[in-house]
Amino acid sequence: MKRQKILLTGILCACVTLSSQFVASAAFAAEPTAAPKTVDQALAVKYKGHKTKVASPKVGKKVIEAFDLYSEDKPKEAIQVLKDINTKKDFDKAYVDRLIGSILAGEDGQVKEAMKYLKSAVALNVLNPKEQAEGIRIVGDLQMQEKQYKDAIASYKSWMDYTSFQDKTIYVRMAQANYEIGKYAAMIPLADKAIQLSDKPDKNPYILKLSSYYERKQYKNSVKVLEELVRLFPEDEKWWAQLGMFYMLIDDYDKALATMSLAYKKNLFTKESQFKALAQLYYNNSVPYKAAKIVEKHIAKGDLKSDDKMVTLMANAYRSAKEFDKAAKYYGEAARLKNDGELYRKQASMYLMLEQYNSAIKAAKNALKVGLKKKGSANMMIAEAHLYQKNLKDAHKYAVRAAKDPTTRKMAEGWSGYIATKAQQKGIAL
Repeated sequence: MKRQKILLTGILCACVTLSSQFVASAAFAAEPTAAPKTVDQALAVKYKGHKTKVASPKVGKKVIEAFDLYSEDKPKEAIQVLKDINTKKDFDKAYVDRLIGSILAGEDGQVKEAMKYLKSAVALNVLNPKEQAEGIRIVGDLQMQEKQYKDAIASYKSWMDYTSFQDKTIYVRMAQANYEIGKYAAMIPLADKAIQLSDKPDKNPYILKLSSYYERKQYKNSVKVLEELVRLFPEDEKWWAQLGMFYMLIDDYDKALATMSLAYKKNLFTKESQFKALAQLYYNNSVPYKAAKIVEKHIAKGDLKSDDKMVTLMANAYRSAKEFDKAAKYYGEAARLKNDGELYRKQASMYLMLEQYNSAIKAAKNALKVGLKKKGSANMMIAEAHLYQKNLKDAHKYAVRAAKDPTTRKMAEGWSGYIATKAQQKGIAL
């Protein structure tokens, strides 16, 4: 609010000093071939020869009185003085209405009233060029504030038509307004124009382009914009991670991994989804050990939740990396979190690889207890563990059970026959 009042005070001062901007721009106006660099210069060229209008003496005195009140932080009193002025000429009316609207724009809850006066002022089209241009632009800004996006676009177009000046900020605002009303394709030429007019890189039009392409699911174009953002603003951490994620959307996993791993090394990750994505990329690109270590590290740090999905990913990655002891540990942890028999079965298979037969039997029995589809597989694991421990009776019992499952019947029957022969040779009754 304080900033708005400073701005409005400046506007009021400019009006009271009777629009002296054209004197300052006279030197530029004498060089019609030079491209205008500011809106004041553009107005000086377009309205060269315009005779500056001034308010009538009676109105001028009241305006100074209102300005004094405003300077004393009495905006309501200043507005009332201006409203009490009986204007007869169009210029005086437009001049006063513009001042009222400008002051109201800085007061809480007075935006709609401010727009009414400002629209009235510019509709007469009698103000001095700079005042007219500023009035049109303020109307557009207030319409944006009030979410009147179509009207704001019309006001900004009117401002450009009136001034014959191209302002990057106006193009950005028009692009934003089009985004708000869902006209995503219309945003691109506006954002491109803003980029073209920028003296130095400005991320806002790029972000608007990115939003436009993303909303239309044009991910390849989104990637191009993000590549530009990374190139122009390498210090901004979020673009690196977003670029990696978008590479994933277009199935360019090599670039996704390269970008995400670089962002990770630069300590640019701030979201759980980013750590997850990098771990999954390492896993899918056959670098399972790094995937597992990232998940393990960031679960410990609290960056990732220790839920069944993350722990299962860690277990799968360690298994692929042939770190069977850690895989067994995390399959068991995930199985407990999810109460999942299949995860216990996988834990049992890891223990078999490690030749930890008692642990394998326990895990496989947990799998059967919790419930799973591959009962035959779990029974076969128990049979195998007992066989390696030379417990032929128990090995045969579980092999027979495994033979009841169609998926393991053939193998189980072979094992049970082999175990029966070994038992007979050793004189062990089954």
